[in-house]
Amino acid sequence: MANIYPIRVVKVQPNGEIILNQGGVTVKNGEILDVFSKGEKIIDPYTHESLGSSESWIASIKIFRVIPKMSYARVLKGKSSLIRNGSICRRQAEKNKQPSQTSGRTTDVQSISGGGVVLPFD
Repeated sequence: MANIYPIRVVKVQPNGEIILNQGGVTVKNGEILDVFSKGEKIIDPYTHESLGSSESWIASIKIFRVIPKMSYARVLKGKSSLIRNGSICRRQAEKNKQPSQTSGRTTDVQSISGGGVVLPFD
């Protein structure tokens, strides 16, 4: 969904507040987003299909107010003067996030102290 309809800046207020085009349950108070400017279109050299556009990081913003159809944010770091209407916002990748572990059955494979394994059918 975020690739088809990314969060976008719809207005930069004179006081520095940034209004985004999504609210409600799509975004949350305190959420941090990275803002990017859209660059040139990138074409796959083999298929000649569009791969999208290049993006350049401008700033990180923090949402402080969410209403049903839009939200308000403030710049945490970066160049607020470069943020424009239409700039794309993407959620920051969670740092130090551990991959989820699925529960499963225990293994029947036994390790040998000198190296190697004993399989259940050996």
